[in-house]
Amino acid sequence: MSQENETRTSRSRKRRIALIGAGMLTLGVCAAGGAYAAIPGGNGVISGCYMRSTGMLRVVDLENGEKCRSYETAISWSQVGPAGLQGVKGDPGKDGLPGAKGDPGQQGPTGPAGPPADITSVTAGDLSQPVVEPGATAHSIARCPDGKRLISGGYRNEPGIVVYESAPEDTEFSWGIWATNTTKAPLHIEAIAVCTPE
Repeated sequence: MSQENETRTSRSRKRRIALIGAGMLTLGVCAAGGAYAAIPGGNGVISGCYMRSTGMLRVVDLENGEKCRSYETAISWSQVGPAGLQGVKGDPGKDGLPGAKGDPGQQGPTGPAGPPADITSVTAGDLSQPVVEPGATAHSIARCPDGKRLISGGYRNEPGIVVYESAPEDTEFSWGIWATNTTKAPLHIEAIAVCTPE
């Protein structure tokens, strides 16, 4: 055989060895990947086979049919350990820093106009009957002073006096009431006029 043929034969053998090695490497990687994907098992348990004579331990996939050999001891352990005891309650945290000042609120709507100034409350006084006899009906009138007009009115009475009318009189300057004494003793009643400048 010539030197050139020997060189070609040597190169061909090296290529075959390289291809066989690459194929074995690929097969080993695929096998390892398959084992990794199936370990631990569906229940989270990792299974292995232990050889006492050498101390070697290998992980097996029982769900895919792998088993320990006759000279190996089957062992297993959980991927997740048991839950630990509840820890001691921690100390309260420190108070937080004061929050930032909030933005000013929107301005509220304008309120209704207030009552006119210089309001005067006038009672009936001697202008009507301040005392109502037992069983009697009385009419009490309160009149605004000169230069003022009536804007409202009311009355002041004692228990036993029944007021059945409280309203402005014929003019816009007086407030009158009609009431009856339902007791057996004289009682007081008095009309009130609320006035404001004209």
